Amino acid sequence: MKSFFFRIAGLLAAVVLTAGVAAGSTALESMQAARQLRVEIAASVASGAETTAGALERLVKEKDLNGLGFTSEADLAHGAMDIGLRLMALGRPDAAEPFFEAAETNFVLAATRANGRAAEKAQHLVKLATVRARYLGKVQQAAADIDEAIRLQPQDKALAEQRGALTRNQEKPFQVKPRG
Repeated sequence: MKSFFFRIAGLLAAVVLTAGVAAGSTALESMQAARQLRVEIAASVASGAETTAGALERLVKEKDLNGLGFTSEADLAHGAMDIGLRLMALGRPDAAEPFFEAAETNFVLAATRANGRAAEKAQHLVKLATVRARYLGKVQQAAADIDEAIRLQPQDKALAEQRGALTRNQEKPFQVKPRG
């Protein structure tokens, strides 16, 4: 009788494990598709096949930027930031700037909507500060964002270190040197 229960338990575990792997594969595939969309948008803007405005419009209309089936302001901000970084890597800082501006706008919205949830708001403020200091040259605003995050999470010692790292030697936005 004991071995019968062990066999049933083993069979149930195998079924649950198989279902979990299948569900994980679907989520992974969705995340890969979302990443591929961002890669395609960056490539089409970099090549001139799509305007920055058109690409931003397509990004805003996308319902699944994160592969999880929904898109929030934070997802849109991360997607725009990812595309901006890809454009920088492709040597197109001029095309990247509107994506960083879209990321800034959406991180502001995400931080505002996280009101009452200090840890979440602080996380959005740190990302906002990163975009402002590193890519938009708004060092003073970035410092204010980090200061607000520190006020919300005073026990987080890493925030003070991030403030120094973001504001140190960041008078100009990150620039790509032309190749050749």
